[in-house]
Amino acid sequence: MSNTSTPVTEVVSDFISLCIASIKGDDAKATSIKIQKRARAALRSQISIKEATTLELEDSMEEAGEASAAALINNGQKIANNDQYLRNLIAADAKLKATKESLKKHVEVIDFLKAQLALVSK
Repeated sequence: MSNTSTPVTEVVSDFISLCIASIKGDDAKATSIKIQKRARAALRSQISIKEATTLELEDSMEEAGEASAAALINNGQKIANNDQYLRNLIAADAKLKATKESLKKHVEVIDFLKAQLALVSK
């Protein structure tokens, strides 16, 4: 008999390598699916929570706008102190601007999360 066949250790080594690659591949796929499910769930829940918060921020912005308008007319009272009137007017305007900026950044985060959800869902 001639010894032209591949040695057993090479065959076993190739077989074991094939098995390991197959098992690792399956584990990687299963892990990837779990990661995708968790990422989707996390993103969906955060988007829902943040969309509810959006309503609160919109209400705050509306209230700040009303307060700014009230400050402009000194809440319907005579202006007894110019400096106080101006401080109130500036503070109300600053609050309105801050509330608008907060809402804008909040919406940007929601848009970002939605974009990430679209990527994860592919």
